[in-house]
Amino acid sequence: MIIQNLIRAGAGAAQNRQPHEAHLGAYEKFMFLMTVTVAHELMHFFVGYLTGLSSDGTLVGESGRAWEAFVLGGVVETFENVRNPLGAYQAGDFYVIDAQQVARRLDHSCVRRILALDFTFPLQTIGTSTTLSSLDRSARSMKKVRTAVLSQTRIPSPGRDRCGPSTISRDTMRAFLVKFEDRYASV
Repeated sequence: MIIQNLIRAGAGAAQNRQPHEAHLGAYEKFMFLMTVTVAHELMHFFVGYLTGLSSDGTLVGESGRAWEAFVLGGVVETFENVRNPLGAYQAGDFYVIDAQQVARRLDHSCVRRILALDFTFPLQTIGTSTTLSSLDRSARSMKKVRTAVLSQTRIPSPGRDRCGPSTISRDTMRAFLVKFEDRYASV
């Protein structure tokens, strides 16, 4: 749904749909969100690759969140802005939440700087800080907003020609990592 909303916002901004600023802002926020998400997931991949898997085949630790805390100054979470005209299709208001569960609103100009490849960290926040529990009481997370929309949407079930859910064994993962290392060791 996030990718669909990113595309919808980008198309709205490119086609000058009204309210244009809402579409443009959502597009920028979704691009930023995808950037942070990909970097977060790459950290899991790299740390898993470097440290190996635990005895039960799962990756060790929460390296993605640790990366966000170290580089960004906290974990980035999104909360619904009830005044946003895009409703459930909005990106939401971004907050940086530190290890003490203190939430600070992310400055949108900081989002624009990152998208312009100006990587100044930690992220710049605006306004007064609040606790995460207070924020949870006063606003819905965008994850909850999107989940509510998805629960009302019919999702097609996979056809017979598609693979169902699967698990990857530890041996298969190790074999993949060895092949990956062999192929890209010289890069």
